[in-house]
Amino acid sequence: MALVQKMKFGGATTFGELPLKYYTLITSSLSLPNCQEVHVVFDQYWSTSIKANERSRRGASTALEVRISNSATPVPKQWEKYISNSKNKINL
Repeated sequence: MALVQKMKFGGATTFGELPLKYYTLITSSLSLPNCQEVHVVFDQYWSTSIKANERSRRGASTALEVRISNSATPVPKQWEKYISNSKNKINL
């Protein structure tokens, strides 16, 4: 999620473009002389985790849940509000 929050939506207008933007960002550093491998790590949101307790303590987001139905689904213009909803993070 750190990369997603750092890059935001990267200028993508649809969710179909979004993975290409992230891929370009990740692979651009592969041309460096000392780079031999890249590790991509995905996170999950378990309802029984310490993080879940902290998220509920901070309060729920007011952002609506966005269902990504296909690659043409538009990326929300208010990215910070979108990504603050944990259901949107799961859907992403």
